[in-house]
Amino acid sequence: MRLNVLTRAVLAGAAVFSLGGGAFAQDARDFADKFAEAIRIMAAVDVQFGSATADGDTIVLSGISIPTLDSKRGAELLDRTLTFVGVTETPEGGYRAESATFDDLDYTAEGVNLVVNNVVFTDIRIAAEPGADVLETMLLYQGLSAGPVSVTIGGDEVFAIDSITVDAEYDEAENTYLSSYAIDGIYGDLSKIEDRDATEFLDAFGLSQLNARLDGNAMWYLDDGRMDISESSVTIQNLGKLNFAVEIGGYTLELMEQIQETSQEMAKIDPSSSEYEARSMQMMMGMVSGLTLNSASIRFDDDSLTTKFMEFVMEEEGITRKEFISGVANMAPQMLSMLGAPALEAQISRAVVAYLKDPQSFEISVNPDQAVQFLVLAGGLANPAVAIELLNLQVTANE
Repeated sequence: MRLNVLTRAVLAGAAVFSLGGGAFAQDARDFADKFAEAIRIMAAVDVQFGSATADGDTIVLSGISIPTLDSKRGAELLDRTLTFVGVTETPEGGYRAESATFDDLDYTAEGVNLVVNNVVFTDIRIAAEPGADVLETMLLYQGLSAGPVSVTIGGDEVFAIDSITVDAEYDEAENTYLSSYAIDGIYGDLSKIEDRDATEFLDAFGLSQLNARLDGNAMWYLDDGRMDISESSVTIQNLGKLNFAVEIGGYTLELMEQIQETSQEMAKIDPSSSEYEARSMQMMMGMVSGLTLNSASIRFDDDSLTTKFMEFVMEEEGITRKEFISGVANMAPQMLSMLGAPALEAQISRAVVAYLKDPQSFEISVNPDQAVQFLVLAGGLANPAVAIELLNLQVTANE
């Protein structure tokens, strides 16, 4: 009797264990399918995972393929695993994961070696119904880091990146979406350039290698559709920093949804076809029709680039710095006369001369009194004077 009870208990336990394992395996496949669908909706790329396995709260996806990328080289690059840890299922049927890591890449083809290390995604969120909510789809992950990255040719490193970081965050209380990125330690070996004219130009600037970084910051106000890109910059060591900033209106969730839907439809169309071109134009017009320009600026902070450029020209022309600045001051009014805006022409001339005498910063900005629709702006470009007045264009130096 006791043996029968014990036997039934063991069999019941085995059944529960086997059912539990089967259910977890099923969850891994469901996880993979929903993750792939989220990528398809967000990036209009069809990704497939041949294998999905689970072990506790860890899920491993492998056999990665992109049907449209059918080359042997593409398949070799994708031949790696994606490991998610801290996976939990949400009450709605979606998933959360603390992080996901890609296998390191060390790939060589035709003498070129590419190495990408430490690719990590954090705070992954997979919706129960990918695509049902645009914002939820955008929050697929809230952090990305990678690096170092290097490209080596014939044993010589020609390009490298120390680190890449991307962050995204949704503030529910303020209904805002914040994002930022930083790509640091960008290195390029310019000594490998074989073009003689380019080499002479680079030598004049003392550039045998490039050291740079990229930075970006943006905030999206979902209530009114404002997108404020406060920084999108490139900084090159010993040359300077160039930053572009813009604030636009009309960038709503509804517009994002339209863009995603159109992108998914276009992914099924031959890019070389007339239909693809027509749909691209249709999507562009759909975007532009609802957008407004609130403000924009492009600013350069000098770190010796201007002086080096002037010295290069002065040596080529055999002139002094004073003669160079005087020549620019004389040419500027003639070049700017086509604008048909005398006050702005004088402002630009003053700013250019002031900057060349003491290169610190140079900025061009537009701050219209009222937001300007992109379609109106496009029409106004045919008449520069009207566009300048409409945008309240300003040019300043060393401010």
